[in-house]
Amino acid sequence: MPGRTRRNRRALTTTAVAGALVATAALLAGSAPAATADGSTAVAPAVAAGGDHTCALTAAGAVTCWGDDAFGQLGNGDPRSDAFAPTAPIALPQVNGAPTTATAIAAGQNHTCAVLNTGDVACWGQNDVGQLGLGAAGGDFETSPAGPVQLPSVGGNPTTATAISAGSSHTCAVLNTGDVTCWGSDSSGQLGNGGANENDPSPSAPLLLPGDRTANEVSAGRDHTCAVLDNGAVTCWGSDADGQLGNGPGSANVTAPSGTISLPNGATAAAVSSGNAHTCARLSGGALTCWGADFFGQLGNGLAGSEEAPNGTIDLGTNTTALDVAASAGHTCAVLNTGAATCWGNDAFGQLGNGPSADNVVAPSGAVALPGGASAIAMSLGLRHSCALLAGGDITCWGADGSGQLGIDGDGSNVDTPLEVVDIPVTPHNPPPGGMDDVGVVTVAPGRLVETRLGLSTVDGEQNGIGPRAARQVTTVNVWDRAGVPSGATAALVNIGAVNPALQGFITAYPCDADQPEASTLNYATGQTISNGAVIALSATGTLCVYTHRAMDLIVDVTGYTPADTVVETNTPARLLETRTGRDTIDGQSEGIGQRAARQVTEVQVTGRAGIDATATAAILNIAAISPLLQGFITVFPCDAAERPEASTLNYAAGQTIANGGIFALSATGTICIYTHRAMDLIVDVTGSLPDTDAVNPIIPARFLETRQGSPTFDGQSQGIGLRAARQVTTLQVAGRGDIPDDATSAILNIATINPALQGFITVYPCDVDRPEASTLNYQAGQTIANNAVIALSASGTICVYTHRQMDLIVDITGWT
Repeated sequence: MPGRTRRNRRALTTTAVAGALVATAALLAGSAPAATADGSTAVAPAVAAGGDHTCALTAAGAVTCWGDDAFGQLGNGDPRSDAFAPTAPIALPQVNGAPTTATAIAAGQNHTCAVLNTGDVACWGQNDVGQLGLGAAGGDFETSPAGPVQLPSVGGNPTTATAISAGSSHTCAVLNTGDVTCWGSDSSGQLGNGGANENDPSPSAPLLLPGDRTANEVSAGRDHTCAVLDNGAVTCWGSDADGQLGNGPGSANVTAPSGTISLPNGATAAAVSSGNAHTCARLSGGALTCWGADFFGQLGNGLAGSEEAPNGTIDLGTNTTALDVAASAGHTCAVLNTGAATCWGNDAFGQLGNGPSADNVVAPSGAVALPGGASAIAMSLGLRHSCALLAGGDITCWGADGSGQLGIDGDGSNVDTPLEVVDIPVTPHNPPPGGMDDVGVVTVAPGRLVETRLGLSTVDGEQNGIGPRAARQVTTVNVWDRAGVPSGATAALVNIGAVNPALQGFITAYPCDADQPEASTLNYATGQTISNGAVIALSATGTLCVYTHRAMDLIVDVTGYTPADTVVETNTPARLLETRTGRDTIDGQSEGIGQRAARQVTEVQVTGRAGIDATATAAILNIAAISPLLQGFITVFPCDAAERPEASTLNYAAGQTIANGGIFALSATGTICIYTHRAMDLIVDVTGSLPDTDAVNPIIPARFLETRQGSPTFDGQSQGIGLRAARQVTTLQVAGRGDIPDDATSAILNIATINPALQGFITVYPCDVDRPEASTLNYQAGQTIANNAVIALSASGTICVYTHRQMDLIVDITGWT
């Protein structure tokens, strides 16, 4: 199958950050998104720290915010209450009737703006001086994204935005033409339109930049603005009360760009960041220079006093350069080429991240201890707090937390060193709409749909904290229009977890417009926390029902769906094999055939039964081991395979009743073979099938990861790599190995934990998105257990496996899309 061409490529994402992230009341985030191989766009994750709030842009183009919401700057439509942890992704405005995502974000003092994937701009929060750009009709504040902003035309042609920056009470954007436009407060000439310092609630006509040049980026400060021009020159306008314009002696306001700044040694600038009353530039060679107010040492020059023009560069250390710089009210931070973050200036609230100290720091003096020894990519600073975007897309913040701006659900106390990463809500990892034929399954980043336990969240706040499920209760799960699953989806790829059930029993998931079937999706023991993956048909209204045999807490995660035009056929679960006497199958075949012996192979006919077409090449099955005599495993494979593969479908302990689901290739005659390592009873349920198509490609199972010494993988890669540590992320290359082609978009896999040190969970996800709040596999201490899943691959064909506890780990691949 490696020679097959993929027909349904999903949108790619990247964790690289383009552009400088600037601060206090100013942030420039990203440049125009890069085109991917399929013509879609890649979004660079970003963080934007405002006055006392913070926002994040995820790789999926979603925006989530936390902290002060006095003016609606969090954008969540709530009645302006502070949030000490990230809110659910914000509902961005539609453009021409179509939903949008974001490509860049900016946080001002009390407002927030985003550039949409259409090139439009949407803003929310305080609007008392027109900083949202909504024109004369705009109100004093907006608690949800409003717009789009009406950007000016250039040469009679409409324009779009490529970058955005929010100052204290004004906003500026770089247009696709390279022009700059600003709106909001013009108290000191910061809009740059040469006017009489009158506020403007609508974007100005494009500014006249020095030398008739264009801009690469813009940075809005408290009441001044600076831009980097296309030739690397820097020009500033607005208030110059503290020398922040860098134009030498003189403190008069400048109401329009009127010249460029003389940078040290004739250098050019790569980025600029405007703070309250000082400005910093990152020069093309990686040096830093700052000018303006130096009341707290924020210029980093050793407290030589305020500077009205750039005066030399900051000492960053031997062979050390800056990758990013961010200026705030009274402090400055930089990301160095070593991946370290370093800060200087005012530390009254712990915003320098250097531990217990309230003393000003007048020059870079050491690295911030980032969580887990991570490397920083970019920085963004609020008035009294600092945030870093880490390699891999995580965000961590420190400093003042009185309004929850650190996002760590703390008690409001200052935090003087980064403690942890912010738990960002998961957002979809979807393919572009249209242009897909032979559609099979569409994968999304795992998202939680049901969480019955109090204090734990779902992807959108629905169906969380709803309380334990009762014995014999049926819970309806809404799936459509959640976690990236659209209306019209015909089935959902879900992972269902039982948490601490009162007694041994089972769960059955099925479409809510069908009768509850004689089948099980998940089997569990008393007190066991365990999960299982399944493909479940949805009702005509987009719901699935979950029957809980015993009282328990319940979690449901979604990892994908089948669209309306899918080639995958799903059905109400039906039993195909039941070895126990007195129990029925759907048609009376393969029932009551007796316990399977150790090392026995049992053949099961799948096609021609339970509505499965005779031409089907793969089936969606759930396999359960009932009371095995000893610990062992089951392997499912097509009966015409040359030999039984070195892989496991289901791992179990002695006496345990446990199930696992998956998509399995069928033999030419429509059968599967099941190898039972130990004596046991066995059941097989079917929930769907696939025709002969390139949309979904099951293969003979192959081991891709084996951490234990002396146990091989199919190709010798990723074998014997040792125990995985607690909270470790293991990257596994999937595409381009064995039968998996380079352009595969998702993997059908079986993942197993071997002897974990403590109870916990595993999360598997594409490596180019943030780790989601979801679990792929739940286990108890010492338990060897497996689960099947369909997981989207990253743009480079990898999956990431987060191991909550120390364990050995195996991953088998059973197919791809």
